[in-house]
Amino acid sequence: IGSVLDDATPQLGGNLDLNNSDITGTGDINITGTVTAQLLDLGTNNPRIRFDDSDTSNNGEITLDNTALRIEADEDNAVANSKISFRVDGVEKAFINSSGLDVTGSIEVGDGHTIGDDANDNLTLTSSTGENIKFDTAGGTTLFFENGSEVARISSGRLGLGTTSPSVEFEIASSAPQMRITDTDTNAVFQINASSTTGGVEIQADATDVGSNPFMAFDVGGSEKVRILDNGNVGIGATSPNVALQISSPSATLAIDDTSTSTPMLRFRDNGTTIGRVYFTGGDMRFDTNGTTEALRIDSSGNVGIG
Repeated sequence: IGSVLDDATPQLGGNLDLNNSDITGTGDINITGTVTAQLLDLGTNNPRIRFDDSDTSNNGEITLDNTALRIEADEDNAVANSKISFRVDGVEKAFINSSGLDVTGSIEVGDGHTIGDDANDNLTLTSSTGENIKFDTAGGTTLFFENGSEVARISSGRLGLGTTSPSVEFEIASSAPQMRITDTDTNAVFQINASSTTGGVEIQADATDVGSNPFMAFDVGGSEKVRILDNGNVGIGATSPNVALQISSPSATLAIDDTSTSTPMLRFRDNGTTIGRVYFTGGDMRFDTNGTTEALRIDSSGNVGIG
């Protein structure tokens, strides 16, 4: 080996056996020509190549450790901010440091799926054409965070917003929860508001008052049963009620059932003041005017009393 080291242009035509010794020195080792097998074959137990930077005491290693090929940067933790860098066309595309993997651009997964960011630096998950994006927690809970705080979760097939334990398929929890549906053609808004102080709920149709003829309809069994117009008129079986309450049906009936005092009553008011009543009491039908003054009575025998 001495002649190889002493020759200014050494050539080696066969194998080089170091006999468990090291080759040290300075300068470059250039390998040119046609290589038909391996560039460098290290045939030993756990072979490794080590790089030492004499300026910074930083080091790196490539080691074949049984079944694992290990690439290490700064194994001795000699410098700060060490990393393993991956460069293409002179530009760093990815690196691994103590925080993890950082990639510039997108990562392709499987059959053309990509993980990356868009022009606004938003994280994007894009599936290949005609394929789906699947989230599977294998029996766990899918969590969604914003600014470090949980805002939603899917647990046991239930979606919770503002709650960590949704008890129904969709649950919203907040001090004053709201749910809104917006028609982008007209900007009309349908909204449900819950009150944290009274425990009440408010249902709004055209909450922003941009529609020309807003209404609220209730369908049962595939057909409309009740409608409320924007003027407050209510139609039961009527889609265009022209009075405060209109009942339209082949056998339209209005029932008043008093389940406690056996005194079913129909009361008439003027701006909150009672001006008349029609009700049953003791089997008699009574008509009151001027508030609660009896004007006419029909008893259970059909006799009529006036005054």
